[in-house]
Amino acid sequence: MVKCAACAKFIAAKGGETSCPKCSKGMAPVGDTAGKQASPTGHLLDSHDIVAEIRSQFDGMKAEMLLEFQSFKEELRGLRTEVLQLKSDLASIRTDMTFCMSMVAVLEARTAEMETYLTESDIGTTGELEQAVSELKMACNDREQESLFNEVEITGIPEHRGENLLHLLPLLAEKIGVPFQEHDINSIDRLGSPMQENSVGPRKIVIRFTRRITRNTFLQKARQRRGLITSAELGLVGPPAPLYFNERLTRLNRQLFAKARGECRHHQWRYCWIKSGRIYLRKDEGSQVSRIRVEKDLSVLFQDSPKM
Repeated sequence: MVKCAACAKFIAAKGGETSCPKCSKGMAPVGDTAGKQASPTGHLLDSHDIVAEIRSQFDGMKAEMLLEFQSFKEELRGLRTEVLQLKSDLASIRTDMTFCMSMVAVLEARTAEMETYLTESDIGTTGELEQAVSELKMACNDREQESLFNEVEITGIPEHRGENLLHLLPLLAEKIGVPFQEHDINSIDRLGSPMQENSVGPRKIVIRFTRRITRNTFLQKARQRRGLITSAELGLVGPPAPLYFNERLTRLNRQLFAKARGECRHHQWRYCWIKSGRIYLRKDEGSQVSRIRVEKDLSVLFQDSPKM
């Protein structure tokens, strides 16, 4: 039996060279072929040659596998290095987070302490500050009011362009019944901006005296003739209008006086007046006189008094 080198089929040997009846290509010599194999060219190979060829192929495969394994080891080594670096970074991040959490805990503790402190001391501190501010406001208002003690405010005198108020003073003093001398007057002016076409009513006149005693005498006499002196008696053009003489007040005292008068009307208190820049209230004849310095005084004074 011989083996066809082309199709690897075994055929019967008939002497000499035998052709393969299957493919009619392979040729093999007739004879003992034990331990031999046909080559692709049709020649029989010795078993040693076959082993050598297999070993050669195996060595080639082994070399390729070694190269691939070496490359794999290098990649694995690089991956291991990266993993170690990542572990180091994670450890550093964990340390930083632990530190941050400890700092947050410290801040929360301090915040809680501050909140507790502010809660416990808020009432006292706020009350003390409000009291201090209120006292400062009252002190400033008192100082400002003292600077106005030499002034008198007159309402109802008609206003004309180019008027000379200083010429009105002798006639006004005569109507009131007080002697007039120019050295008793420091200044006389109207309050506010100049009169406009759409102005409603004349501006108030402010007389500033050089001495407080002269101002007090003038104001006392003028109040005694309240409602009896009109603009017509001064020879001024226009319909006669009653003249009103009052102490000059600070802005705060004017607002407070207006509110005090309103409360007196609501609660039917009979007396509300100004003396030396101070506001006084009294319910009726014989009742106690109360001084008002701030709005809170009104709330305290009228808290038990029903409105009418």
